[in-house]
Amino acid sequence: MSDAVVGRDAELAALVRALDRAAQGDLAVALVAGEPGIGTSRLVDALAAEARGRGIRVVWAEARDDQHAPLRLWSPVERALCARGPGPSVTCQRRSGWELLDLLVAGLADAAPVVVALDDLHWADEASVWVLERLPRRLAGHGVLLVGATRGEPGATPLTDVRRQADPVVELEGLDLDAAERLVDALALAGPVDAPTWSSAPAATRCSSASSWRWATGATGCRRPCPTC
Repeated sequence: MSDAVVGRDAELAALVRALDRAAQGDLAVALVAGEPGIGTSRLVDALAAEARGRGIRVVWAEARDDQHAPLRLWSPVERALCARGPGPSVTCQRRSGWELLDLLVAGLADAAPVVVALDDLHWADEASVWVLERLPRRLAGHGVLLVGATRGEPGATPLTDVRRQADPVVELEGLDLDAAERLVDALALAGPVDAPTWSSAPAATRCSSASSWRWATGATGCRRPCPTC
């Protein structure tokens, strides 16, 4: 198990079952949700690694909080599909959301089995979410896994219809004490951690003071000195 998903065995297993369905030729939709820093992107990345290990193509896209142009979320997916060369029913010229939807349906069906990983969906523009809501209906019967990561925060894009269609919806919570300790041990064995890496680590692994760890359970204790404090 990757250090990035220590303590997330059950959650990753649920996502892998969705991957299994796509590998068998069925459409699957999955959503990972949680508070900032809890590891939603890491979990989707672990699923993507599993898919690549099976020889299944993964296309990754992410929404940005500083880029809200309509349909921008889908630009990397569109480029990846068009780079393969248009299939018999794929045109790589589009001007509207409906045309993009047609392109994605034809391209993903042709590329199946394929995983489309969509990160930071809470920042997605309304038009991009509109396309995501309609893709599952159009891709039924094709080996495509649509998996997204989102987090709840003020101003986050509603994903009500996406949640309704997703199976599973994985709601991440804090690690239990045992899992948090194993993650801390794994990080300690990895050696010194630079400031940017440490600041982006899950809250459960950061220091609550100069000489103690903050555990995901909310408890604090001086289990061992913090290697970066």
